[in-house]
Amino acid sequence: MSDRIVVLVFSADACPTCHIQTKKLQSILPRLPNVLVLRVNDDNASLLSRRYTITTPGTLLVLSKGKELRRSVGMTDADDLVAFILGNGD
Repeated sequence: MSDRIVVLVFSADACPTCHIQTKKLQSILPRLPNVLVLRVNDDNASLLSRRYTITTPGTLLVLSKGKELRRSVGMTDADDLVAFILGNGD
């Protein structure tokens, strides 16, 4: 299995914070070449949301080898997102 970091972004269409997160994540992707970011529409992904106990749109999960490393809710600052995803400050 790959050592690639996977970020699951649980969002909802009616979530303003989620829209900001999406734009910020798109802007930082060039800084994260070994990271796969996947948006999960929480309006339609109840099984995945239950698996990871997601209760709030705007939740980010960082996974490695299928295991959760970190989670955050509502983070929108680009530099904070990079540090969070890479584990800087843990």
